[in-house]
Amino acid sequence: EAGDRMRIEAGQFVVADAIVIDGRGEVIALPSEAGEPLARGRGARLTAGTLVVAGALDMRAERAAANSRVAQLREHLRHLLRTRDAPGTLTPDLERLVAVPLTAAGLVLAMTGDAARTASMLQADPQLGISLAQPVAREAAVYATARSGLLLGGLESLDRLATADTFAFEDVGVIAEPFWRVVQVKVLRDDLDPTQVLAWLARLAGHDDPALIDAGFGDALVARWREHGALLRIGERLLHVAGARQIAQTWGLTLPEPDRRSLVRRLGVVEAGELLATVHLGCELRAGIAAHFARLRSLGVRRIAIFTEDPTAQPALALTQLGADEVVSRDRAAQERWLARAAQRGERVALVHTGLRDLLPPGVLSLCPVDAESGAHGVLLGDPLASLAAARATAQRIR
Repeated sequence: EAGDRMRIEAGQFVVADAIVIDGRGEVIALPSEAGEPLARGRGARLTAGTLVVAGALDMRAERAAANSRVAQLREHLRHLLRTRDAPGTLTPDLERLVAVPLTAAGLVLAMTGDAARTASMLQADPQLGISLAQPVAREAAVYATARSGLLLGGLESLDRLATADTFAFEDVGVIAEPFWRVVQVKVLRDDLDPTQVLAWLARLAGHDDPALIDAGFGDALVARWREHGALLRIGERLLHVAGARQIAQTWGLTLPEPDRRSLVRRLGVVEAGELLATVHLGCELRAGIAAHFARLRSLGVRRIAIFTEDPTAQPALALTQLGADEVVSRDRAAQERWLARAAQRGERVALVHTGLRDLLPPGVLSLCPVDAESGAHGVLLGDPLASLAAARATAQRIR
């Protein structure tokens, strides 16, 4: 469970998504990121399924094993195995075309044992041969795109990925890393200092060592703090940590900094109705975004948009400089309208997101990282943008 401690030694797998609290070792990550072993030490985050090949690591689980990245991926695979492709551009109605001829050929093989006669039956109609190849093609396509870093839902999803000419990306978790690090601490009382506030946050996150705060906080944890607040008891003191809206509703207080940029989060620390301090958190953009965008354009993508996770926030300057055609941040309805207009114009749209599937018009391809529990048509296994570009090229070749 989250918070449990574990010691992983050479030859063992990490059993839950966790953060290293002591020790040093060499690890090999999930298959989509496999290669030379990587050195990892205190503060590193490792996903379930990572193999420790040398050294030993003391770790603390950040998510229950049942909700780990590997567990989510297993559920996606099970869903894929249970799901039939709907008839589409690359997928005829396989049951209608295959059932009778295949059953007849099976009976001939069972009664005569003559494989040559059976094969001649199946190849009598060229169209039938194509139909029989479809299930094999589906499996081959799934494996091929998965090696590129994207687990697709079938041939219909592959067709949409290969032909999409418009891509929209959510910022946090796709364009930016899903971890928030402390950028600034402002104390509002003379008897406090930033180090004390950082120690409170570290304790709230379950870090025994305040130095682990440098590893940052997961996006889900920060969202929970902002939207619902958290209570921390220090001796006789009871501290309330929350975002601006929650603090205003609970205490009637206003956080003094007006910063509302989409790659910044603010938390306030309140005790007995008094605002003690504010904390600014920031997340970093993923590496090589402009190069990945250029690669997608070379593969036929005509328009690229970025959707900010905080639709009412002013987009961060860094987002506007990435080379996208548009940054959509006015409100969630504006993002939905943007997608609807694109679909009405006949554009083939793909949305890469961590939780926006409810915005999608019919026929749009939904893609998400493994960590996003959104039931997308495709699941990005590694770095989202690198995997997307590689899988797009693979899908076009297969199609």
